[in-house]
Amino acid sequence: MMGDMGADVIKIEALDGDVGRAVARMESSDAGLPAGRNAYFETCNRSKRGIAINLKTAEGREIAHKLSRARTAG
Repeated sequence: MMGDMGADVIKIEALDGDVGRAVARMESSDAGLPAGRNAYFETCNRSKRGIAINLKTAEGREIAHKLSRARTAG
């Protein structure tokens, strides 16, 4: 919702991606999307940018903290 109102939203996902990416994957253009696209995931994540980060590592957690500080400071 914030992205729809103009906010710059960055979604942090696990390295293997959001489980929603595998839900109801389209095999044809029945929903107006190219084959292999996911209407559910794309609807829930519209107006968002995404990044995959391994939050189990110190480096991954530091990246997430830097993103968080940059987003809240701006």
